[in-house]
Amino acid sequence: MHEGITARFAVLDATGGVYDRMHFDLDLQWAKDQEEIVELARTADVLHLHNFLDLDSRHFAPIDIKKLWEEGRPLVRQFHSAPQSVAAYMNVPVSSLHDCPIPKLVIAQFQARYYPTAKLVPNIVLDDDVLRPNGPRPTRLRIGFAPTRFTSGRAARWDTKGYRETVRLLARVRRKAATSKIDIDIDLIEQVSHAECLRRKAACHVVIDDLVTGSYHLNTLESLAAGSVCLTYMDRATQQAVFDLTGRSDFPAVSVGLEDAESVLLSLAAELPLVEAMGQNARTWMAKHYDPKQMALHFLDAYAHVVARPHAPFPRRSDSETIVQEWLDIELHDLIWANRTQRWPRVVPEWLRQLRGGARQTLRRIGFK
Repeated sequence: MHEGITARFAVLDATGGVYDRMHFDLDLQWAKDQEEIVELARTADVLHLHNFLDLDSRHFAPIDIKKLWEEGRPLVRQFHSAPQSVAAYMNVPVSSLHDCPIPKLVIAQFQARYYPTAKLVPNIVLDDDVLRPNGPRPTRLRIGFAPTRFTSGRAARWDTKGYRETVRLLARVRRKAATSKIDIDIDLIEQVSHAECLRRKAACHVVIDDLVTGSYHLNTLESLAAGSVCLTYMDRATQQAVFDLTGRSDFPAVSVGLEDAESVLLSLAAELPLVEAMGQNARTWMAKHYDPKQMALHFLDAYAHVVARPHAPFPRRSDSETIVQEWLDIELHDLIWANRTQRWPRVVPEWLRQLRGGARQTLRRIGFK
């Protein structure tokens, strides 16, 4: 989108894992494009590393990241996950992530609180035709839920979308709406390609993202760009990250927790014209304040910084002492999250659910249905 700039994206392993089932579009893949990737790393003005790649990484050998760093090659390292998840995957202490000298970037979602010396950057959503409804939406409210994980909201602090609790919530909302003679369609969008997921979300009046953790995700941005109302719970630290990135305090996602979502959804179900107006407002906001070409400037600013001073870190974003910032942005919200879990719908414990599933399979094998 910006004249004079080219960018390529190289993936180490495009097979296996939760995201492989969703078939995201890819560019270069190490298994078949190794020579081109090595040549691009040799000639690129900036190398943009993601999550698990540090100075000692040899996954893309013969590319030697430490050697490039010592030669003064401009590098940035962008984090997409909480430090505990990245460190566990790499089998290194969390402190090694913070000690890594490569200038850091972090997406302006929940992760930002863990990397106070990282520059905030956006998840960019392209204004694509697939984000527009294919024809008019239904005349009754359609709610979409497109989780990438299928665990309980209590199973992890961040690696969850509260799937099991949210599915129960949606079933209860549909039953209660029916008693008021209001029909609701529920679209559970699971394990489909990214393109199909986008098409189905664009056909929904309301999309549920993450009602449990305190963050929004790419799901929220895609839904808003499609003109859908999006419900996601955003705690104060996440809201601050959005404000710092956009300079706006009117981000159009509806911040509501799982414990309060039932009444909100029932209210929206009875006010379809309001929902349609909110969706149009969301799409207009995204076009005006989250334009992809403008959002790309955050990356270009970061690249200009490391080109001018390859070893210079980005400035710390908070003026608070570390102990204050960590309590306000991390520990406080962890305490609130733990209390919130007590007010969520009860679900069968994972061990019992697996035990029941195993018992049903055994009964089927021996002839019982």
